[in-house]
Amino acid sequence: VKNVPFKNIGPTIMSGRVVDLDVNPENPSEFYVAYASGGLWHTKNNGTSFMPVLDSSPTQNIGDIAVDWKS
Repeated sequence: VKNVPFKNIGPTIMSGRVVDLDVNPENPSEFYVAYASGGLWHTKNNGTSFMPVLDSSPTQNIGDIAVDWKS
């Protein structure tokens, strides 16, 4: 894989390190990404596009996320 070029396609608005990632076990192209610097992002198309989840929340600080994929 050393000759495979990598391209950043994730959320470009938020910066910082990823603190958690939760993937739908029934649909691996759907997942949430949480950033330490703030922001929770959701994708249903394997990261081609992301939707912000916490844009209107009083805080965006995240340490960990858990998803109940059944509901």
